[in-house]
Amino acid sequence: MKVTHDQVLEALEGVTRTMLGLEVTDPDADPPSERARDRLTAVVELSGAWRGAVLLSCSRRLAGVACERMLAPVGGGEAKLQDTFDALGELTNMLAGQVKALLPGPTRIGIPEVSGLGGTGLLLRGARPALTLSCALASEVLLVQVYERD
Repeated sequence: MKVTHDQVLEALEGVTRTMLGLEVTDPDADPPSERARDRLTAVVELSGAWRGAVLLSCSRRLAGVACERMLAPVGGGEAKLQDTFDALGELTNMLAGQVKALLPGPTRIGIPEVSGLGGTGLLLRGARPALTLSCALASEVLLVQVYERD
């Protein structure tokens, strides 16, 4: 894989700054515990010349912040869980698009899948972690993983 930690961090910073108005404050934060049950996980698969996936995992609180900033629920009410899933899926999709631009082409981007199972509850068959980035955003830990398939 030719994508570097710094390139993914730069892409993530651009997405969070543009879409959420938030800055990454600690690009080397400790990764979250795999047992954290309050986490949401989204994954976008990439296929073609390069095969793999981009995964984002964060607390429900951080996903809720993203939802409020991206979707601004009508009437200022509390976001529904599906809205929170949609916001996290869209953030993952935007980051995956930035990663795709760094990869050999043609590479296609899939549709985001979001899970509330915690940790990395989405199954990535035949994929291995190629890059992991854990950072702080809005006082919460955001985990980014890029998986690669042979």
